[in-house]
Amino acid sequence: MRSTILGAFALSSATLSSALGPVAAAYFQTNALGGRNYIVASGINAQGELDSNFASTTSTGGVGAQGINNASTPLEPHADPFYTQDSVRVAGSYLFAVNAGSNTVSMFNIDVANPTKLTLVSTVASGGDFPSSIGVNDAKTMACVVNSGMDNCVACFTIDPEAGLIPIPDSKRSLGITQTNPPMGPENTASDLVFDNSGNVLVSVKGFNATAPGYLGRLKVMDGMIAPDIEKFVPNGGALPFSITTPKSLGDGNIIFTTDPGVGVVTYDLTSSPVKNNGTIIPGQKAVAVDASTFVTSIVKQYDFDLSAGLTDVAISAGTKSQYLHILAAGEQKIITMELVSSGNGKIIQTLDIAAIVKKNSGMTLTASMSGLAIFVVPQSLVTGTVASVGAAARTVVSL
Repeated sequence: MRSTILGAFALSSATLSSALGPVAAAYFQTNALGGRNYIVASGINAQGELDSNFASTTSTGGVGAQGINNASTPLEPHADPFYTQDSVRVAGSYLFAVNAGSNTVSMFNIDVANPTKLTLVSTVASGGDFPSSIGVNDAKTMACVVNSGMDNCVACFTIDPEAGLIPIPDSKRSLGITQTNPPMGPENTASDLVFDNSGNVLVSVKGFNATAPGYLGRLKVMDGMIAPDIEKFVPNGGALPFSITTPKSLGDGNIIFTTDPGVGVVTYDLTSSPVKNNGTIIPGQKAVAVDASTFVTSIVKQYDFDLSAGLTDVAISAGTKSQYLHILAAGEQKIITMELVSSGNGKIIQTLDIAAIVKKNSGMTLTASMSGLAIFVVPQSLVTGTVASVGAAARTVVSL
């Protein structure tokens, strides 16, 4: 069996300056099972490579956990512990992370001049059991968390720069799943959570199969108030909606993609009434789970990796010449970086043993339960050097 990257790359006119210091930073959570959770931060240079000598670690104030793949070995760390992506989210100069073992969510400030330096602002109750994904609206005034355990729900918070996350009264909405703590998965678990272009909450929930499918849910938001009921859209031919992508340039942000092992990729048109969706088959794939996206989809190409790599999360950063796709290979505790040279043309430029770097700097041991991958880009005003054009990556999907 193989792990596959599917890429669709399109060029854009974005620019970024070269610099001696990091132009960006990558973040993930250690998610040690039953132990204190930490955010690991690594600088990214203008050539798209992560720092091979240093990575910082900052406590979230919470505890890690994972879903149960195999009831006979529930404590053996495994890749994809939350059965979704976006357990770590960057929005502006804020970083957010879920703590599944303590049912909490944390908010940090990122030092924009030194992005591997994080300051914890708050750690608060997630509003349910086993938080797995967090989304933030474009205005960076609201965050919502999806909880996937016995008390499974969406719960929302106001973002305050000083106080951190403040629960919004009467914002909790049940997903209606029958689950345990921790959840058994990946079937019948909550998946991703994002905000659409209109500021509404989108959440994906996995079913069991084509006859008992999951759904893409929408909670409309009006003047900061959350709708009382979740609108549910059943995927055409799909069964287990995983990640959600909302490309801003497609249909004014109203064309939505979800990855789905039942079919491959499902496209939703939120402008239609009723909402229409259509599945696209990805030949030869066992399970499509994670994606990252910017700009417009154009060309699709597959990149195969050994299954033992345990590819779980992807994120995109920009450099002086290209954009770069960073892949969390949790099964091997590595981060793989591909340069997106041109449309449909990506090449591996770095395979970083991030476990060795973390061990050297902090003494911590990473396991396959590490999760999340998010990118912060240093503001242009703080980056010095020669301005150069960069490429733009479009849709990218990790298929396991």
